[in-house]
Amino acid sequence: TPVSMSEQQIMDCTLGNCSFGHLYYAFNMANTTGVTTTASYSYLGYDILMCRRSGGPIKISNFVPVANTSCSNFITALTINPIPVLVAVDSSWISYESGIKSSCATSTPSFYLLLVGVNSVAWTLKNSWGIFWGESGFIRLAPGNTCSMCQSPTYQPVI
Repeated sequence: TPVSMSEQQIMDCTLGNCSFGHLYYAFNMANTTGVTTTASYSYLGYDILMCRRSGGPIKISNFVPVANTSCSNFITALTINPIPVLVAVDSSWISYESGIKSSCATSTPSFYLLLVGVNSVAWTLKNSWGIFWGESGFIRLAPGNTCSMCQSPTYQPVI
């Protein structure tokens, strides 16, 4: 059963914030001290600039780079674990409620989401904005509309 790691703890206890996260620091924290669950360190949706609880029971053993030469590398990596991806988002994402998003208004990757699934119908990504956004915290993108995520390098956690 997948466990939801605390996005708020990662923002509060690394150099990240709601405007921009630092993926390397988040993975380093998960590798060294561990991360707790969302249930134990709830998501607030804003920066509190204070680490309320460091460490946690969820640890990754390593993180490895995923080449950004094509979407097929992301699909291959996804067979091992979900992977964080840098996606081009714009203001239309705020009002997303459901369905398959078929266009992106920008091509500049600016926001990390977690790629959790891909099939012939859609790419499924988990957002950190909570369960009341989108499809219970998830968004689906049309296969030809990856919002520039395949052009950005990323790291994959090894659990």
